[in-house]
Amino acid sequence: MLKKYEKNIEWKDFSLKINYLYKVLFKEDKEKLIAYFSDMNGFNPKKNRKKTIDNWLKGESKKPNGFHLTRFKISEYKFSNGEPLFTIESFKSWSIKTFQARIDDYLYKSQLDYKSLNTLKYIYYFNVDNKQIDKYTITYTNPNNHKNIEISSPRLIENMTYKGEIFEYHNMLYIFTKNDY
Repeated sequence: MLKKYEKNIEWKDFSLKINYLYKVLFKEDKEKLIAYFSDMNGFNPKKNRKKTIDNWLKGESKKPNGFHLTRFKISEYKFSNGEPLFTIESFKSWSIKTFQARIDDYLYKSQLDYKSLNTLKYIYYFNVDNKQIDKYTITYTNPNNHKNIEISSPRLIENMTYKGEIFEYHNMLYIFTKNDY
């Protein structure tokens, strides 16, 4: 009888935790939630996960079968110091308040770590011709739209300027420019 009791305690507030992640971390995007809780090593990672995730959200799973955190993309969430956001214990035994506080702390710290696009001032690169580090200067041409930029460098031939746009996608910055002839 004791073993059955221990199994029920082992996955404390599991459905509440999944619902909190769904609302706060994934902004109620079920496809993203499914993708982040699918086995990345499996043949068809999302196959049959929709029903499983629906059961988790409805509270119909007290103990999730096949919950291998290390195989899920959700395990890639880390604080800026490299500490993982989730451990298996966070899903099994933490109270919902501890779990929520951890997520809230992560979201708060990731907002502090985030730099807006208009804070990028230079692009440094190694110039193989001159064998030295050079830089481009980024100028934001429209104060209301930080995507419009001009890139210039005093080392460029005839001080050429590139005009274009800067975009952020999946925590990467992409710069698209063309020459200003």
